[in-house]
Amino acid sequence: MKKICKLDKKETERFVRELLEDGRRPRYICEACARLAFDRKQLCKPLRIRKKSVKKR
Repeated sequence: MKKICKLDKKETERFVRELLEDGRRPRYICEACARLAFDRKQLCKPLRIRKKSVKKR
């Protein structure tokens, strides 16, 4: 499969299951189109998503 950023509508429909599996816990966001992925190789301009720490009271 080519990069998620480059998929057109028909290709997205064809790879729905695979995209849903990757989207469950994304680690990267594309700076160009804001799509999410687990693997940085699937995006054209990946940017690591940082976990925000939550303080407990």
